Amino acid sequence: MAELKGRRIFAINRPGGGLSEGMDHTTVNIREFAHQSLNVILEELDLKNVDVVAHSMGAHWSTLLAMEHPDKVRKLILLGNPGNIMGGKPPLAIRIIGTPPFTKLAMHFMIPKNKEKALKTLTMMGHSKEFVAALPEELANAYFKFGHLPHYVISSTSLIQNMIPEIKAEDLANLQKPTALILGTNDNFISQEKGEKIVAAIPNGTFYSMDNSGHLPWLENPKLIAKMILDFFKS
Repeated sequence: MAELKGRRIFAINRPGGGLSEGMDHTTVNIREFAHQSLNVILEELDLKNVDVVAHSMGAHWSTLLAMEHPDKVRKLILLGNPGNIMGGKPPLAIRIIGTPPFTKLAMHFMIPKNKEKALKTLTMMGHSKEFVAALPEELANAYFKFGHLPHYVISSTSLIQNMIPEIKAEDLANLQKPTALILGTNDNFISQEKGEKIVAAIPNGTFYSMDNSGHLPWLENPKLIAKMILDFFKS
């Protein structure tokens, strides 16, 4: 965000993320809840029309926002695999968490026992061990503390278990807003080929490939990602 010069930026945690209150996502119609939550936030901030940058599940929610409330979105940038769009396949560990009989056991191994292992999940998302080892200690501290918040387990597992119904190619045909997908070649949630198919289904879609980058491409090259974002918004 620091590289996005000249922009007024609002950073939003999903319900149950960060220091927001915990939430059981299985108690709501998750599709309606997703786009309505974002729409309410824009209304509360008195934002009439915005550019949106979103990652992973947030990208899925933001795609729904752009389709259901097109007047609120100018342009949309999706970072990494954009959730359950055209049948993305998450890593095995995520699929296990989404299977109730194994959820508790999977979370036991996923939640870091110490700060030194707090970033291990990033290697499962396509980032190299060398890159992860070089990340700032502050990031490891944040991951560790997040995983030990009282509401972390219910918020995270219920979101995976109540995964938003798939956005299909025919749905994307109704996404009229200029949309870009920035996808790392090592993002092991979906392939580059699937990313290109997603963009091809969007009437005004643009595909950017990030060489040797995992699921969180801005971690590896924030300056380049920021340039891509700003150039796309200016185009």
